[in-house]
Amino acid sequence: MKIDRFVKTTLVVIAVLLALNCATNLHSPADAQSTSIKFGHANFQGDISLPGGRIGKAVVDLRNGNAWGFPVNSLSNDQPLDVAPIYLGRFKLEAMDNVPDQK
Repeated sequence: MKIDRFVKTTLVVIAVLLALNCATNLHSPADAQSTSIKFGHANFQGDISLPGGRIGKAVVDLRNGNAWGFPVNSLSNDQPLDVAPIYLGRFKLEAMDNVPDQK
C-alpha cells in the first residue's frame, strides 16, 4: 500500500509542476529570435576561369552588384585555403528597375 501512495503522490507532483510550466508559458510566451547571417548578401556561383588561367569560384555581392572571384586551384596538401578575392566587375542591378517599353 505504501508504494501505491508514493506513486500517486509522485504523479500528483509531476502533474502540478507540468501545469505550472504550461501556465507560465501561456502567460508570457518566449519571444521569437533569429540569428543574422554575416554574409547572407553573398551569392556563391560555380567554377569560373579567372585572369591568369586560374580556376575559381564566383561570388556576387547582392547589396551592390560587385562580382568577385576566389582562386581555388592553389591548394597545397597541408595548407588551408586562404586567398584574397579578385575584383571582376559590377552587375548594374539597379538597371533591372528600368523596364523597357513593350511595343
